[in-house]
Amino acid sequence: MRKMPPRAWKGKDGGRRARRAEARASVRGLALEVLSAVEDGASLDRLVADRLSAASLDIRDRSLGTHLIQGTLRFRKYLDWGIAQYLKGNLHDLPSPIRNTLRLAFYQLLFLDRIPARAVVNEHVSLASVFGHRGTAGLVNAVLRSFLRADRHIAIPETGDPVIRIAIETSHPEWLVRRWVGRYGEEEARRLASANNRIPKLSVRVNQRRTTPEALAGKFADVGIDVTPGLYGAGTLILDRPSRVSDLPGFAEGWFQVQDDSSVLVGLLAAPKSGERVIDLCSGVGGKTSHLADLSGGRSTVVGVDRAMWRLRKLRENCDRLGLHSVFEICGDVAQPCVQPSDIVVLDAPCSGTGVLARRADARWKRREEDVLRLARLQETLLNAASPLVKSGGHLVYSVCSLEPEECEDVVRGFLKTNPEFGLHPAGELLPEAVVDGDGCLRTLPHRHGVDGIFAARMRKVGSHIR
Repeated sequence: MRKMPPRAWKGKDGGRRARRAEARASVRGLALEVLSAVEDGASLDRLVADRLSAASLDIRDRSLGTHLIQGTLRFRKYLDWGIAQYLKGNLHDLPSPIRNTLRLAFYQLLFLDRIPARAVVNEHVSLASVFGHRGTAGLVNAVLRSFLRADRHIAIPETGDPVIRIAIETSHPEWLVRRWVGRYGEEEARRLASANNRIPKLSVRVNQRRTTPEALAGKFADVGIDVTPGLYGAGTLILDRPSRVSDLPGFAEGWFQVQDDSSVLVGLLAAPKSGERVIDLCSGVGGKTSHLADLSGGRSTVVGVDRAMWRLRKLRENCDRLGLHSVFEICGDVAQPCVQPSDIVVLDAPCSGTGVLARRADARWKRREEDVLRLARLQETLLNAASPLVKSGGHLVYSVCSLEPEECEDVVRGFLKTNPEFGLHPAGELLPEAVVDGDGCLRTLPHRHGVDGIFAARMRKVGSHIR
């Protein structure tokens, strides 16, 4: 028997490893790998940033990969409902790569009409073979072809319960839809859930210490990117097509910072003045921190506090790029911050994130209803810990990207009741009427305001109080 040339012989295991490596290098293979890892509990944002950036993909393929991952995650409940109608057996009994192969394929066949159906089927049968075996490839092939023969039809749930119907059709957890139906009514709850399925546009806050909105818009136009002004006078521009942020003109020069209009409104509510000392608790990578420094004309001391050193390193990178040299960072716990009392303290507290589900495609599947009350208790603790850091006559701004009352007005009311030295400062004195609720707090809803959902309250420390 003639021997195989040494370089051609890989053996059975070697050949499988090579095929998997090749599959992972493709856009859909990368998407499949990320989806499976997220289902196992990995962080979506870090995975997308690490895997897609490290892959040898051009900008179109990176954009497609991001779209496939986020779209498949966003519509996961609806996709699972549809797959179950063509699959003999339980979808969740399948291995994760095969389950997510079917989800990816269904998403493309339902929502991406520019990709030929034959190409979708062939690609995902191949992936099922590489990450499974001949049997799983045959199963994926049979399910997809049955779906196509049925003209891609997914039957509407036959139930009198509007919660179940809305949850499946808009792909949201039932517990969350039930809350929204109870609060807003059936039709508005559907509009809110549908708004969470939009593809969020990229919003950038103009660094007006270095440029103007008009000049930055012109810089984008030079490379074929059209922009529209942000809403509510927040000093932002909305880009018409996705792009890697670091590749955008003006990024390296510090002309802008990525930040949604709703987040920018929190800085406008804090309204720091030149010479004031500002503390940003739970600062993260510094979107709000850098805005607070910018609003004061770079003439206020702003201290960002966060528990994660990697986020503080990113904060420092952003502030250096933006030319903000009055910002300092402290790695520490909000409950025990090593900072002096200040004129303004901003607490952007950890929350359920129900206001940013369009931007965080995986968040709706990671939260449970019990998390809302658990996080509300944490928010109360953090708010009480932040209160001694406010000077007499200073302001405390509490914000969350949640829509749930337990994390919003209930926390503020409870705090004001037990801390009578603080009083609510009406947000209408600082913000457009459209984003101020009946209690005088900042509140945006995705389906009403066209931006991320957010809640914030500005409270003034009107005197000392000993408990």
